[in-house]
Amino acid sequence: MQNQLSDFIQQARSKKIADEEIVKILLDQGWSFSQIETNMSSSSSFNGLVPPKPTESIASNLGMWDSFQHILMFISLYVMSTAIALLLNYFVDKWLPGVTANSYYSYGGQNSFEKTLLSGYSASLIVSFPFFAFFFITTNKRKIEIPEIINLRWRKILIYFTLIITFIIMVSHLIVIVFQFLNGNVSTNALLHFMVTILVSGSIFGHYIYEIRQDRKKIE
Repeated sequence: MQNQLSDFIQQARSKKIADEEIVKILLDQGWSFSQIETNMSSSSSFNGLVPPKPTESIASNLGMWDSFQHILMFISLYVMSTAIALLLNYFVDKWLPGVTANSYYSYGGQNSFEKTLLSGYSASLIVSFPFFAFFFITTNKRKIEIPEIINLRWRKILIYFTLIITFIIMVSHLIVIVFQFLNGNVSTNALLHFMVTILVSGSIFGHYIYEIRQDRKKIE
């Protein structure tokens, strides 16, 4: 499809059609300005001057519904990942409590309160996971059908926002663990909490870094 666009632009130029007119024609057919700009210097041959139309009229297919689905997916991701982290931290303190009294969920004999926490974390995970799975599959299927969805504004905003937040979480916990190490008071409990943070936040960070790299390859 990109080759057809380059071919049309080159042939139109050979017919002495001004670039401004070429851009107008292609915009009217549903091509985005970024796609046109990228291909303005392409060269090839094209039979005829009827500009190719992007599959399924891209402009009409990308809208609020796609943005809405991405927003719900990321909300579900935040709830699910938080529930997973809290559950893992709960079991870390349950099975290997810290030496200090201020570990995350060390409440002594308050078994009922601990049970309430466990139920809350479990409920959050049980509810959020199906929503996340549904929207993740739906948005990825949509991306396969319409590759241009990678340029959806809300998708980019949410991906980069998530990368920033997960990076801040990982760096802040790394600073804490290094500080404790330098002061000689790193416990096994603290190391396990740190590993939980890196596991959850790092997985999300790594996934969306990979997504961005794949998006760039598609654009190129």
